[in-house]
Amino acid sequence: MRTMDELSHKIRHARRNANLSQKQLGNKLKLSEMAVSAYETGRAIPPLPTLRKISKATGFPLGYFTGEKHDTISLESLSKDIKKIKHDIAEILKIIKNRYG
Repeated sequence: MRTMDELSHKIRHARRNANLSQKQLGNKLKLSEMAVSAYETGRAIPPLPTLRKISKATGFPLGYFTGEKHDTISLESLSKDIKKIKHDIAEILKIIKNRYG
């Protein structure tokens, strides 16, 4: 089933993008690592409440998993991206300061 394959791929992609192991995501969802693995391999389909928790834990909008077309960006995901950019800029400034004093 194509839709199930797409969902399992999206769950795995979102988890990896959030830098979470299956065990870490499972802990956030109050599920076992094996349950997360089952979702990611397509052996099981998460119920909607669990999909909402996956969305929140990974910072991906629920529509990413459900296939709904949204032009909105998850605030949590955007916040993570901004933090990363700020960190990268700080590191670049350190390098410039060390090199050019």
